[in-house]
Amino acid sequence: NFKKIKKSLIWTLHDCWSFTGYCSHYEANNCYQWQKGCQHCAFRNVYPYRIFSHAKKNFQIKKKAFNIPNLTLVVPSNWLKDELQQSMLSNIPCRVIHNDVNLTNFYPKKTTYLRQKYNLEKKTIILSVASPFSQRKGFNDFLQLANLLDDTYQIVLIGLHNKQLKHLPGNILGILRTESIIEMNDWYNTADVLANLTYEDTYPTVNLEAKAVGLPIIGYHTGGSTEQIVDYGKIVKRGDIKAVSDEIKKMNFIRKPVVIENHMTEEYLALYGMKIKG
Repeated sequence: NFKKIKKSLIWTLHDCWSFTGYCSHYEANNCYQWQKGCQHCAFRNVYPYRIFSHAKKNFQIKKKAFNIPNLTLVVPSNWLKDELQQSMLSNIPCRVIHNDVNLTNFYPKKTTYLRQKYNLEKKTIILSVASPFSQRKGFNDFLQLANLLDDTYQIVLIGLHNKQLKHLPGNILGILRTESIIEMNDWYNTADVLANLTYEDTYPTVNLEAKAVGLPIIGYHTGGSTEQIVDYGKIVKRGDIKAVSDEIKKMNFIRKPVVIENHMTEEYLALYGMKIKG
């Protein structure tokens, strides 16, 4: 029982599950019952999946259980902190510590082999990465985007499953999920722009990986993704495929200065009251 522990407790949140009746995210469904108290969940077919709706009961259990003295919440984005301020956890101290990306794995480099391998030498490459690549990550949006771009553009989607590969137009190159960090770094360095058309996200790692190599980003106005892109790329309204197409056609695709600075470890250690040895 955490309430009996007298020491300070630190809980890092990476999604919204802690203050809803069920959902880990809700932006895509535009559901904000949690602000006053979840009643009946109409979205049981999304993660975390469930057969019955016990949203009201779950909400009340969480509200009581998470009322813990000496608790500090840590979140990776300003967006999630703002959401918490409107939730049942608003009275708990909250601190933003942004996630890091490993700069020894993702860094600028010159590479041409992927363009040669897939015959993309003369193409403008629009890259997107997700796992799984569901509609919430914009899969259907990319099918629509493909119809708005001519054959000088090539969309590359990494993280598809076999069924999705069977129904792609010619200007979308689909690739199964890869575990190779080297290959991912090469794709970020090969592409001309990262398109992150996610409908809900807390602080997407793919944006950080793209920024680590200087790759421009275009994305929807979604959760913590927005604060990563502002002053670095283009942000458009969620679901506005025409705006995505228009912005891509106007982009100059110049590599951005790398602006990633890793302070996550130091900030956590300071929060824990620890010092780095050496």
